[in-house]
Amino acid sequence: ELQGQQISKANPTIVDINTTAFIPDEWVGSAEQKMIEYKRLADVKSQLELDYITEEWKDRFSKAPESVENLIKLIKIRLAATDVKISLIRETSENIRIYTPFLQAEWNIIQKTLPSNILKKLKFTIAPKSCTDGKSIILMNSQYSSFNEIFDTLTNLFYYIKETANKYQNPS
Repeated sequence: ELQGQQISKANPTIVDINTTAFIPDEWVGSAEQKMIEYKRLADVKSQLELDYITEEWKDRFSKAPESVENLIKLIKIRLAATDVKISLIRETSENIRIYTPFLQAEWNIIQKTLPSNILKKLKFTIAPKSCTDGKSIILMNSQYSSFNEIFDTLTNLFYYIKETANKYQNPS
């Protein structure tokens, strides 16, 4: 940007996963402080920024309750998904739908890099033409999975997608 070049900014991924994730008033001291901390989280653009905030919270407010830990994990999912151009992650009663920009050929390359424990939970499908959230949808079986298992699977999936993209963008 400083050099006058246009930098494309990806819209942050929308993450809609059912879990208990919030900042309790009593943990931060007041409703006003809670709103300040929510605003800070909404503005986070990198893992480094998130790490800074969570370290500050440990110093100021003590150990985070589980609801705050879950909120931090949702932000981590958002950051990792945004990084690989995922537009939307939405949980339904049967699965988690991950709306992607990938074509079938791209998914074929990505899935070859995935460990079997992740791949067995996923199903790739082309999005209907009426879908404005992506070219394809990855369906992740989330039945009988805890939020921590969902978090681990999603963050690992996005890690492998990024590694595959980097490999093909920067072949050595």
